[in-house]
Amino acid sequence: MIEPELGTSPSEQVIFYKIINKVQMMSAETMQKLEAKLKGLNLKLELGENVETFCNKIREVADKLDQGPTYKPVGLNLLVAEKFIHSSVKAFR
Repeated sequence: MIEPELGTSPSEQVIFYKIINKVQMMSAETMQKLEAKLKGLNLKLELGENVETFCNKIREVADKLDQGPTYKPVGLNLLVAEKFIHSSVKAFR
């Protein structure tokens, strides 16, 4: 909600600036939440350590992060690859 920030009679430029600023903030916050969600994924917690379903979950989040307009985590590919290290499957370690 931006009405309280605008005052009594804001100019069109101020309204436009506040709207753009709010959208960018929400967008960055959403991307940070997606990054945290990706970091929270753990193959050991996946039922039967099912790699196929785990990959689908990773891809869903990573694709959204990759499409982010303002915020992209550094080393997204490394972040994704790291998800397979934490497994009881020796081939992934």
